[in-house]
Amino acid sequence: MKDFILTVSIVIGVGGCWFAYTQNKTSKEHVAKMMKDLESLQTAEQSLMDLQERLEKAQEENRNVAVEKQNLERKMMDEINYAKEEACRLKELREGAECELSRRQYAEQELEQ
Repeated sequence: MKDFILTVSIVIGVGGCWFAYTQNKTSKEHVAKMMKDLESLQTAEQSLMDLQERLEKAQEENRNVAVEKQNLERKMMDEINYAKEEACRLKELREGAECELSRRQYAEQELEQ
């Protein structure tokens, strides 16, 4: 009877050790997989941050270009308006000029404008 109980105890002990070994091996594999996933996640997070920085820079550059475009458009409109005013002034001078030579000079200046 003692031998039977000893044999059963040894079998249970060996079974317990085998179960503990397989659980340990499985948990190590699981931890290794988790570490790999965490590294992948860190890489993805860093890539996301880099992309966000590039996006912010591109948006800032886009805003700067838009402001510069508006400034150039305003400047061009001012120049166009000035040229129109000067052309009108020269036209009035030409129409009001009595001498043919001065009319011709005013007409040439008007054409240049």
